[in-house]
Formats: sequence, structure tokens, C-alpha cells
Amino acid sequence: LLTQTVCRSCEGSRLHPIARHVKIGPLSITDFCRLPVAEALAATGTWTTPPYLEEPLNLLRHKLHFLVAIGLGYLSLDRAAPT
Repeated sequence: LLTQTVCRSCEGSRLHPIARHVKIGPLSITDFCRLPVAEALAATGTWTTPPYLEEPLNLLRHKLHFLVAIGLGYLSLDRAAPT
């Protein structure tokens, strides 16, 4: 039987320490991924970005919108795949 434990170092984020300090808008990557998809999509609408980040941001919005459209807006991005 497999059991899951939360890593004390990353607090369950499964991200390298450097990655955990990167900000997306006003949120850290960890905080952003903990949001439900619908809230994450809404949060991206308030961000202003430099021109070189417009394409990746639009792609992120498109994918989040798709998840909301198919009824998965309540899920968070940090949810484990088997769940």
C-alpha cells in the first residue's frame, strides 16, 4: 500500500526552491497553482505583462478557459494527476 507524505522542504509544492520564489503577477507560482482554475483565470485578467510574455500569458488563459468551459473550474492546478 502506497502512502503519500508532504515534503517538509517544499511543503508539498513539488517545486525547486528557486521556482517557488518566482512571481506570476502578485502571486508566487505555488500560490497561483493552489487557486481553483476559475479563480486562476480571473487573476490573469488583472495582470500587466511586458510584450515578450503576452503569447505565453494568452496560451495560459486559453488553457484555463478551456478547463472552466468543460466544467473543471473547481479543480486546482496543484492537484495530483491520479485524483
